[in-house]
Amino acid sequence: MNNYLAAIKIKYVFAFSLLWFWTYAQVPLSESTAPDSLLTPQFKIVMLGNSITHGGNWPMLLNRNDVAERGVVSDVLTGFYKRVQEIYKLKPKIIFTEGGINDIYNNDSAEIVFGNYKKLIEDILMRNIKVVVQSTLYVSSKYNHYAEKNKVVSELNALLKQYCKEKQIEFIDLNPLLSPEGTLKSEFTYDGVHLKGPAYLLWAEQVNGYLTKINF
Repeated sequence: MNNYLAAIKIKYVFAFSLLWFWTYAQVPLSESTAPDSLLTPQFKIVMLGNSITHGGNWPMLLNRNDVAERGVVSDVLTGFYKRVQEIYKLKPKIIFTEGGINDIYNNDSAEIVFGNYKKLIEDILMRNIKVVVQSTLYVSSKYNHYAEKNKVVSELNALLKQYCKEKQIEFIDLNPLLSPEGTLKSEFTYDGVHLKGPAYLLWAEQVNGYLTKINF
């Protein structure tokens, strides 16, 4: 039995080695040192955001294998702008954005956050990539300074919504679903800002609805 297992192991090592040789040894050295198309996967859809985006399993939620999740905990819009330069390597067709709440809790005004958001959006559009702006989410009444911060969220969303209307950019407003009274419903959050599964399901319905609408 041991000799049999050893033979099988040798067989698989040989097969793997042959596959490696066929894939890489046939490529000229000048090409194999920079195989971007081999090393960088490509995704049609990118979900760009902060920890709220990061909390969702987006390939599963959207039932697609061409979705990349690029949410980073505690990130702000200036961070989005820096990161999106690397995201372009994924060759996305659509980038869904969600952010702003961390900026607001860093005491940035709605106007400042909006200015940084516009810079991000315009950079994406310059790459001939479609951008979909998703509303900045309210926090719940259990979260610190919720009334003050939700007021700024409202101001920011008003600016984003008007800008998207003028530029004919899709704006998905999640707050009527998750925060119909102007604060995030307790059933949708476990800490006042981050979302539970049912909230992601509602969110995904909106994204899938848009993708169906554009036949994507």
